[in-house]
Amino acid sequence: MPNSLTIATVLPACQSLELGMQVHSLAIKLGVELDVYVAISLLTMYSNCEEIVIATKVFVKMTNKNVVSYNAFFSGLLLNGAPRIVLNVFKDMRDCSQEEQPNSVTLVSVISACASIFYLQFGRQVHGVVMKIEVQFDTMVGTALVDMYTKCGAWQWGYDVSRR
Repeated sequence: MPNSLTIATVLPACQSLELGMQVHSLAIKLGVELDVYVAISLLTMYSNCEEIVIATKVFVKMTNKNVVSYNAFFSGLLLNGAPRIVLNVFKDMRDCSQEEQPNSVTLVSVISACASIFYLQFGRQVHGVVMKIEVQFDTMVGTALVDMYTKCGAWQWGYDVSRR
């Protein structure tokens, strides 16, 4: 009998929306739809199939969201051209979960969303979050910040980041 691990492993191999929905139905039937690994696999599958509305419903139903689930959702939103929603969900993540800190993958996604809509003010706030939570200032975060500042016309701030 398949279990949550089986479902979470099979979902990424689904080559079509129809097959993915059949596996989703099986997850519901087995009662494992809300398992965090299954839910992440479902929202990734739906995002990859350009079904962002269904992916959003899966994310909203998740009861045990963690940084990995947020990152998967952010990636799906960006993949499907919804950067503003990334910013709203990031605000919710920061407001609702004190113990769930964003990691460098989270920050790169949010900074990239800011760059894609030229939202300098929010990007500067995210830069402040980077400094406040003392996330390891790695090359990915630094590059995303330089890209965002440059795209938003604040090349001097981008230059300052690149010098670190």
